[in-house]
Amino acid sequence: MSHAERLRVRLIALAVLLVGALFMGRLYMLQVVKAEAYRAEAEKQYVATVPNLYDRGSIFFQEKSGNFVAAATIESGYLVALDPEEIPDAEATYKAINDIVPIDQDAFMAKATKKNDPYEEILNRVSETNANAIKAKDLAGVRIYRETWRYYPGRSLAANAIGFVAYQGDQLTGRYGLERFYDDTLERSDQHLYINFFAEIFSNLRQSLLEGGTQRSGDIVLTVDPNVQGYLESELQNVMDEWHSDQTGGIIMDPNDGRILAMAVNPSLDLNTFNEVKDQSLYANPIVESVFEMGSIVKPL
Repeated sequence: MSHAERLRVRLIALAVLLVGALFMGRLYMLQVVKAEAYRAEAEKQYVATVPNLYDRGSIFFQEKSGNFVAAATIESGYLVALDPEEIPDAEATYKAINDIVPIDQDAFMAKATKKNDPYEEILNRVSETNANAIKAKDLAGVRIYRETWRYYPGRSLAANAIGFVAYQGDQLTGRYGLERFYDDTLERSDQHLYINFFAEIFSNLRQSLLEGGTQRSGDIVLTVDPNVQGYLESELQNVMDEWHSDQTGGIIMDPNDGRILAMAVNPSLDLNTFNEVKDQSLYANPIVESVFEMGSIVKPL
């Protein structure tokens, strides 16, 4: 090997060593010197599974004019969680958050002082304005995630007919009324969304790329007119006030084609706070569920 060739080999080897040294130095900075900062940043971006962040078809009322009015839809907001090990002063953190969104102090302190616990939820369904205000305070150990949930704009309007979405075991599904009956149509197969797309695509490659579904999905448009529904519910309340009945129900139907324009039961419930209802019998729709066989009473007919 000539002198020039040996020099060339040495220069190439030196260049490889320098590049390798640069990579090693960069990795050392990322994995050792700034490890905590990047780990905290990664935790903000990745949550394994967010069951509240889901999609589901909507249910609509239909006015006489043909306009659609949402009966069941998806609302979005933010979830606030804590990493207790990173909170330097729980009392100061509580005051900073409570100034924006009122929160029970005892419950907060119990979660904020837990040891060896990296995740504790403290607030749900926080508005974007309040979430941004909390984020602007840059509180150590406080995490903010986006979340979605089922929302019923009419609250108690046609509540027994619509039903609601709730957990059955560990699965979020339609539990009563139309939400249950049309669950296969309203449900979306990709409910469980992952913030880290690549973690999800590689962990479920076969399911994501090879398996196709035949499920028909869409929205539900009812023949129920919200104005007629509101009128019927008001009249049923008047009947209960006058006769002091335990339960009153009614249906308004178009006799020309059999379309149900209104269906109501009183007492009813607010679908957005169904979990606060103590009497679970209010969840059912007795007009279509409380059936019984006709006996001697039918004979006169």
